[in-house]
Amino acid sequence: MPFMVSFTRSINHQENRVRSLFQGTYKAKLINNDESLIHVSRYIHLNPIKAGLVNNLEDWKYSSYLDYLGLRNGKLPNKNLILSFFPNPNGYKLFVEEEQSFEINKFIFDE
Repeated sequence: MPFMVSFTRSINHQENRVRSLFQGTYKAKLINNDESLIHVSRYIHLNPIKAGLVNNLEDWKYSSYLDYLGLRNGKLPNKNLILSFFPNPNGYKLFVEEEQSFEINKFIFDE
């Protein structure tokens, strides 16, 4: 939870605003295996497409996806753990983009 508080404070400071960043409650879930971790990463990176914000993931500049592909060198994500499961950044790209219809709920939301 401390990350969400510091993230919200950082965005609020950057944007000169003073309100919550997210609407409603969010669900924090323990990720306890490697398979779930990489699927959650894919789920997060696919959100702009699922929300209809872009047609191409590489067009969404607010995501760390470009960093994972090696197209940008941002300072926020530590990509090493996720990328260690793939032979190269293009392997991760194929994993994310090949199954845009993948049903992630069984990895994230099962109780």
